[in-house]
Amino acid sequence: MSPGATVLEAPQDMSHALRMYPGALGYTSLRDALELEPDVRVLRLDGVYPDPEAVRTGRYRLARPVIFAVRAEPLSTPRRFLDFLKTQAAQEVADTRGLVPVRRELRVGVPPMRNIVALETKYGGLARFLQSRLGLPVDLVHQASYTDLTEAFRTGQVDAAFAGSFAYLVAHVETGAEVLARPDYGGISRYRGVIYVRADSPFRSLEDLKGRRVAHSGQTTTAGQIFPMYALKRRGLGTPETFFAAFEDAGSHEAALRRLLGGEVDAAAAKDLVWREMVREDPSLEGRLRELAASEPVPSNGFVAGPTVSPSLRRQIRTLLLSMHESPQGKKALIDLGADRFLPTADEDYAALYEMVQALSAELAGYFQYR
Repeated sequence: MSPGATVLEAPQDMSHALRMYPGALGYTSLRDALELEPDVRVLRLDGVYPDPEAVRTGRYRLARPVIFAVRAEPLSTPRRFLDFLKTQAAQEVADTRGLVPVRRELRVGVPPMRNIVALETKYGGLARFLQSRLGLPVDLVHQASYTDLTEAFRTGQVDAAFAGSFAYLVAHVETGAEVLARPDYGGISRYRGVIYVRADSPFRSLEDLKGRRVAHSGQTTTAGQIFPMYALKRRGLGTPETFFAAFEDAGSHEAALRRLLGGEVDAAAAKDLVWREMVREDPSLEGRLRELAASEPVPSNGFVAGPTVSPSLRRQIRTLLLSMHESPQGKKALIDLGADRFLPTADEDYAALYEMVQALSAELAGYFQYR
């Protein structure tokens, strides 16, 4: 603190000083700041005005929580008070007193897949499990694409999400999002980006695909686009747009693979896990495709907490995910997910992807606009 700063004892003293002394600079509560306008100008922080929604979503970063400290095993009266604080009535009281009510639910984004019914079936059990343990509503939000996660976090559309590796990396760099855990599918919790060709094709290397048609997932994903871009650049072959005759948007990993199977394209860039699942569902596909090039493994869709999730809530969610295989309700939710359990996951697990992104820094600069 500057030696010339004046320390004031009460919020009303700050309000008085800001009104009375031209050029004074200070900080006060959100309610007092908004009531001081237009006599006092409220400053933006990083271009963000401090309205309640900006504070609630974390876009306005200068904020502090109101914390209640109790014994580890509170008596009945404090416990009833804590229960009351979680109610809608308590949030409305906080709102009238100039406080920003806490999020009344946890909104979890789920990735675009086959259809909404399938997504509800797959993730609904997890939402109910978290809701029963956290004591707050958990709502599923269907994301329109793999790449809108950063904006969804930034605008408060979602608080947490299942995120592909590249979507997580961008959200981590841009918003401070943190990966908490990832599902383990029968011992498989990571995937590779693979460029597939038909088993009977003459292609034996990436160089053989010059001037050929290649399908991809239609999103900026690690397997669908990042790895093909990296593989070509590493070999000095240029970009997918200049090296291939066409780098075609198929809309999903599965659609890209089916276009390859149908002879519509010469190769497809997709997740190896998607191809494995297709073969599992239809064994007649076994052996019809082969790998031409593959990336190092990266974590499969991880559960990522955005900036609106407090550190304490992040710890709660991580603990619940890592132990959910130990309870009957948790086991049922995991069966719906097709997973055995959740595994600890950290930013360091994405080292292979960071290497690819660093090599493609110029090509991917548009995804990193804020840091």
